[in-house]
Amino acid sequence: MKKAIGTQSAAALWVTGKAVFVVDEHLSSGDLLYKDLGLTIPEVVKEASKQNDANWKPLSTEKLA
Repeated sequence: MKKAIGTQSAAALWVTGKAVFVVDEHLSSGDLLYKDLGLTIPEVVKEASKQNDANWKPLSTEKLA
């Protein structure tokens, strides 16, 4: 996969009616994306991953843009 997309970053998002969450880079599907598949971690994911130990971190719409 890394060969196909190069250095482009990717993130797993969970979108609800009123909120958007991003997966922690070290947990769950984040670990799969960044460790196992070797995808580039977006800065917003790095920043959100510092918040707490939850798998899914709230993401403001400003950060989403």
